[in-house]
Amino acid sequence: MHVLDVTDQPTGQWVAQQARNLMIELEDRVEGFRFLIRDRDAKFTTAFDEVFTSTGIRVLKTPPRAPRGNACVERWIGCLRREVLDRVLIVSARHLRLVLAAYEAHFNERRPHRSLGQAAPLRALPDPVEADIKVIRRDRLGGLIHEYARRVAEGPAPGPARAADRRQPGRILRSFPRHLDQRPACDPRRHSRRLPRGLPRSGALDRDEYRASAGIDVDHDQTDRDAGNRLRMPVTVLQQDWGAVLGFDAAALWGAWAPDLRHVTVTSGHFMAEEAPSDIAKALRDLLTR
Repeated sequence: MHVLDVTDQPTGQWVAQQARNLMIELEDRVEGFRFLIRDRDAKFTTAFDEVFTSTGIRVLKTPPRAPRGNACVERWIGCLRREVLDRVLIVSARHLRLVLAAYEAHFNERRPHRSLGQAAPLRALPDPVEADIKVIRRDRLGGLIHEYARRVAEGPAPGPARAADRRQPGRILRSFPRHLDQRPACDPRRHSRRLPRGLPRSGALDRDEYRASAGIDVDHDQTDRDAGNRLRMPVTVLQQDWGAVLGFDAAALWGAWAPDLRHVTVTSGHFMAEEAPSDIAKALRDLLTR
């Protein structure tokens, strides 16, 4: 997946220029493309189509109101929103470019894909290793996205990135502390024994890395608890009004980790951002002024 650029005022001329920029970047590799699938947005002008047809690429338009006509792109946009953009407050176009570049690298080089046998689009599965394996974690976007790599258990200590991270006393806790004193029931070793027959050993190890986050993240959280680390910045917790009825006390849960906590109850359903945007905007303005 490749993101060309961002703008808050897209026009037909701007979109056509992005197509020309893409052709320049592809150079000789453009011969490997046969089709371009796009929707019927008016910003895809004749000049845009001519950039591709001049190189022998056939332009295919999806049917009206049929998102499944380009399901791969729709799914990628959904992943981008759920995993990153819905969790980050974007403050400028430059900030958005940096966030998209980090997610693009994660998606293409590290994120496991089921259709590729748990490999990434630009990274093949590693060779099988017979020795004991230790899984380590690397964070992207300040810990919003986790990546996992394996190394021989007898190898050196975690790399300098992790060591430097440990020296930061105010670092954000690595995962949502749902159970303060209880480890999750997921055990990566138990899952590895249940892998279906015929699965390559390298794929099995990669799947173990993906599932090992349940244990690794909890270990990191326990380290924070033992060190007495707390969130030093102001924190606002937004909770739907029906959450308290179900017995979920968000204020008590986050109060153990954030001394400067403000709890706000919002009347909405599951999709709070869409159903109560004014309440969320008010809470964000209040948070930024604290």
